[in-house]
Amino acid sequence: MFGGIAFILEDKMCFGVIINQIILRVLDIHYEIVLETNHYNPMNFTGKTMKGFLFVDEETFQNNVFLHKVI
Repeated sequence: MFGGIAFILEDKMCFGVIINQIILRVLDIHYEIVLETNHYNPMNFTGKTMKGFLFVDEETFQNNVFLHKVI
């Protein structure tokens, strides 16, 4: 879909990597909450924000903060 590696769960992308960025799919009910935390940005791969998808910055992923904030 995005020209990178994607992991699919129940026929939907849940996690992916494109070039050097991590893409995370978040349920609508959690999207705004996760977006308010540091290190997560709206995904605007094509110049248009795709609600439900976030870019995770590299520092967050390397420090294992990633899973703790999302769960």
